[in-house]
Amino acid sequence: MIKSVFFDIDGTLTHTKKPNYEVFWGVLQSEGLKNVTLKQAAMAFKHTKEIYLKQGWKWKNNPGQIYRDLNKIQLEYCGVAPTEALVDKIQDAYGDAKNEVLFDDVIPTLRFLQGKSLILGTLTGGLKVDVQHRLDLLGIKNFFKFIEATGTREFSKPDQRAFELILGLAGVDPKEMIYVGNELEMDVVGASKVGIKGVLIDRAKKYEGLPCVRITDMREVIDFVKTEL
Repeated sequence: MIKSVFFDIDGTLTHTKKPNYEVFWGVLQSEGLKNVTLKQAAMAFKHTKEIYLKQGWKWKNNPGQIYRDLNKIQLEYCGVAPTEALVDKIQDAYGDAKNEVLFDDVIPTLRFLQGKSLILGTLTGGLKVDVQHRLDLLGIKNFFKFIEATGTREFSKPDQRAFELILGLAGVDPKEMIYVGNELEMDVVGASKVGIKGVLIDRAKKYEGLPCVRITDMREVIDFVKTEL
């Protein structure tokens, strides 16, 4: 019997209209910094993603500064001297882009699950205060009883401790929870380490023939849960 459903966020509940590194690169191009390539910008973001996921705890007392500081690291990675004025322009561009949006199938699914009095939550990397803010802006924060992020902890997905954490929060047995995510190793395999049923959301239909529950539309979670209630 399913009592709780937890979700990954990026690529599972949300997507970006344009990769943030493209927004960043576009600002540099508009500022005449033509020597920076799009590939360099992408690599800079890959570099700072690792910092964000593994060292996000450093900003726990000043979460509002994290993106500005990461932008400065990205600029340095690209060989550009970071200035406050340039970081201001990059931050403004993110806001203008209104880049992060929900997939269309998310709210109908969350409404159904909430209506069944299931314990809903999220588990992702980064800073909890940042994740809470993002979900609030997207209008879905109140669907979740638990919003957990591992940025201030010594572990992150797919470490089994991350999934043990959400089991403890929800107060359910592994067989009573499902975890929905878009990455096979990070989400499905990670959840399976502690006996949670992992559900792979594969909207792009990249995976086939896998020994796991695979869906291509989030609303399929409704059908799966109905059979387990």
